[in-house]
Amino acid sequence: MNKFKAIINKIKYPKGWALILFYVLAIIIISATITLLCLGFTEKFYSYILYVLSFICLTYFIYTIIYFVPKTKANIIKWANKYEFTNNLLRNYGFRTVIFSTFTFTFNTLYALFQTIMAISTLSIWYGSLATYYIILSTMRGGTIVNNRRSKNRKSDYYLLESKKLKNYRNCGILLIVLILTFSIAIVQMVVANQGFAHPGLMIYAFAFYAFYKITLAIINIVKAQKQEDVIVKCLRDINMADALISILALQTAMFQEFSPNSPINSKFNAITGAVVSILTLSLGIYMIINAKHKLNKINDINFLESRNNEEKVNE
Repeated sequence: MNKFKAIINKIKYPKGWALILFYVLAIIIISATITLLCLGFTEKFYSYILYVLSFICLTYFIYTIIYFVPKTKANIIKWANKYEFTNNLLRNYGFRTVIFSTFTFTFNTLYALFQTIMAISTLSIWYGSLATYYIILSTMRGGTIVNNRRSKNRKSDYYLLESKKLKNYRNCGILLIVLILTFSIAIVQMVVANQGFAHPGLMIYAFAFYAFYKITLAIINIVKAQKQEDVIVKCLRDINMADALISILALQTAMFQEFSPNSPINSKFNAITGAVVSILTLSLGIYMIINAKHKLNKINDINFLESRNNEEKVNE
């Protein structure tokens, strides 16, 4: 009875070499089952045995993942709390936003360079528009990150620092309008010439997953950012949202290029999606400008009242 309980406990709480051995056997069994299915050996008696074993292995594999995720998460949090950088990355939403945006800025800059080279070598308006788009996007992200860094290093008046952040927020809104107006050239050419992004083969599925992940994450983060007081966080999340909207348009054109390249209806759908993306991005840019102006006016009013109070005290 005790031995039976010990076996049950080992199954319930897997660890060590037994778990590693199970993973190896699970991979072999599942691979063998997939091979049989591909070769067409579906009516043999041993294939049914493999199906059952594969189902058991897959079920237990999922169980081990569910079992280890909380423990792994707890260990990661414990390790991260030991160091200032990882602790801030884990607990400070604003810090995490800036760090991840720095990586995105680097990627955008490299991609902008690639599109610029393609534009020069092919003399293409399409690549030229894409290059301009990513250059402006990199400028917005890079400028916001630098502005955030400078504001932390300076020991200035709170309202002065806040007004500089708001001016950066407003400027990003202006650049966002310039960005979509520039990209509209690419959208028009895409509709007229029936062009688009190309991701051949299995890459199209990876790009589709990335695009949906990007837009989902952008929506979640832009909602979270509204609860933050830091204007820098809001600015970076708004930029990410604009970037994600373009990704959806890029995905649609890539899907058309891959699955129905010569369909006459492609241009119509690309025009509709392009118009929606342009309107949403334009609205986001206008909102940033209006919001920044409204808050800057509040700060100016506060500064005016403070300066007048100081003058009255001096006169007394």
